[in-house]
Amino acid sequence: MKKIIVIVGLLCIFMRVSTSDFLNFRAFEESKKFAETLKINNIVFKLMVTFSEIESGHNYTANGQSGEKGRYQYMPRTWKSLCKKYFGKEVSNTPEYQELVTYNILHEYIKKGYAIDQIASIWNCGSPKYEGKIGINQFSVAYNVPAYVNKFVNAYRKVSTGMSSTHLCSINRSLYLIG
Repeated sequence: MKKIIVIVGLLCIFMRVSTSDFLNFRAFEESKKFAETLKINNIVFKLMVTFSEIESGHNYTANGQSGEKGRYQYMPRTWKSLCKKYFGKEVSNTPEYQELVTYNILHEYIKKGYAIDQIASIWNCGSPKYEGKIGINQFSVAYNVPAYVNKFVNAYRKVSTGMSSTHLCSINRSLYLIG
């Protein structure tokens, strides 16, 4: 019984609901929604760890060759647009906001039904279609979207089989501080 209470308590902290609200879910539909949310969050967190690893080596202050910034390597114009979308204003590129913006984007992609390779492609080039996208960008930096997607999918598989608790806790902590 103690184990169940601890698990419920941890889930409540994770989902930011009170224990009484969690225990009062009466309708089966609410339980299904909660289970779906947990499933989506699990995928989103794995994607976040993978993108963080691929894009910056988990470095919140990383700067990319084409002007990307932060743990997830947002272009300044993209960051500005996403901040307006999610917060109605521009916000600083703090670790907490980097995590929150990334969580929201990836959550949307999963809800829209994109596959892991499509999400990697959208992240890299803005489109879910990545076949044949190889070249030099406006900053004279070579890109190879199919190679990026392949690298990402392989890294995602590794994360899925042995997610680092350190990286997951970092993401959870940042989302908790903002939320």
